[in-house]
Amino acid sequence: MPTLASSNPTERGTTLLELLVVVALLGLLAWVGLGANLLPPPERRVERALIAELSSARSTSVKRGTVATVDCSVLPAKIETAGARTADLTIECFPQFGAGSKRFSFYPDGSTSGGFIRFGFGHPDTIVLVDWLTGAIHVLPREASAP
Repeated sequence: MPTLASSNPTERGTTLLELLVVVALLGLLAWVGLGANLLPPPERRVERALIAELSSARSTSVKRGTVATVDCSVLPAKIETAGARTADLTIECFPQFGAGSKRFSFYPDGSTSGGFIRFGFGHPDTIVLVDWLTGAIHVLPREASAP
């Protein structure tokens, strides 16, 4: 009956330790090579903070049965608190209803005042849409939102 062990003592396979070292080195190389790409760019951080703020107001309104508002004048401070830099950040708010107001209102039925927020560093080129009927929040791709 054939055996798994080699009859020649000079032939040997790789050990578990050698395999672990190779896997660790490959992991280290992947981490170093991809590490810079894992952190989102500043625009993505701002986008996430805006969506979080708007979504939080909507869910608070629905849960509590009251009107919740997001004031655009305090958005930069809230975004900075969320960990995004705001040094060159430009935010422009355009609520659909409530002319002259810089607030988005969220109602207990899930609807909102609607409108959009345009933001970017230097030149605002990303748009976050707030649907007035459903309260859904959408981000337009850069190429679609650039003027």
